[in-house]
Amino acid sequence: MSRWKPAVRKATLLLPLALLVLGAFPAAGQEVIRVMICTGQCFGVDDKGARVPLARGAELPSGQSLATGPNSYAQIALGRETAFAVGENTRVRFDRRDASRDVVILDEGRIRVVGGEAIGRTATRPLELRTSEGNLVLRSVDIEVKNLPQVGNAGQATTLVKLNLGDARLGDMPITKESVQGIVGGRLLDRAIPVRDIALVARKDVPPAKT
Repeated sequence: MSRWKPAVRKATLLLPLALLVLGAFPAAGQEVIRVMICTGQCFGVDDKGARVPLARGAELPSGQSLATGPNSYAQIALGRETAFAVGENTRVRFDRRDASRDVVILDEGRIRVVGGEAIGRTATRPLELRTSEGNLVLRSVDIEVKNLPQVGNAGQATTLVKLNLGDARLGDMPITKESVQGIVGGRLLDRAIPVRDIALVARKDVPPAKT
């Protein structure tokens, strides 16, 4: 009997998963935010901080954010155009009140976003991704984003971004493809950042989700 061996998730592994997630989404539920995969701890969190466990297939109620625990991983379908991979110890919120765009707020942790032409879908509206350090406008992207909290009084929060496909902009500044870039205070950092700083961490004690 073979044993599952953990490994760091590679960037390309999410794309076929996203296609499967969005392809399985029923037409009647196009605008629903749904948890398609949850390995470990996934919660819906309301504005008072109350947590409700979310299992695979659950809908994320309006006004709730999604939070994952240690050694956890989730995939979220945002309608039929966009999928999210959510890493461990991550909190992300969704705002769909603006008819012209979807807004996603990454409070902390790491997500990967794929959607639009990046997965063969027609993009009908842009996606705005907000972090503590800057707001990105995304179109048909495959992008990885990690929001690092401030550490201590002398520390400074940082948002790390790696654009693989599509178009992403911080204000008027385009995000360069492939390399990892840092954002602090609404500005791009002028220094190289190792890919390992934004990579998903291997989960050593959690088996892969069954699909």
